[in-house]
Amino acid sequence: MRSAADADLHWPVIALLQVLLGKDPNQRFQTPAQLQKALTKVRGVIDSGLGLTAEELRSVSAELTPNVSNGKPRRQSARWLLAVGLYFAGA
Repeated sequence: MRSAADADLHWPVIALLQVLLGKDPNQRFQTPAQLQKALTKVRGVIDSGLGLTAEELRSVSAELTPNVSNGKPRRQSARWLLAVGLYFAGA
């Protein structure tokens, strides 16, 4: 049986997945540094019990690289999802 605390844990992860799987490549993380900063933010939110939205995560990545090139986007691979899954499995 899941508790209310378990349900709260999922929302930051869902927000992170929304950014990682965004339809528009420009709305996704563009560098590993952006993902690392977002993961740190997600972990902090989980520890504090606060809420987090995909827009808040995107603003974290925008702080790091305000001038992302508009070139052809790189394909996102399953490795990103695997890394996120392993990160939270170890949490």
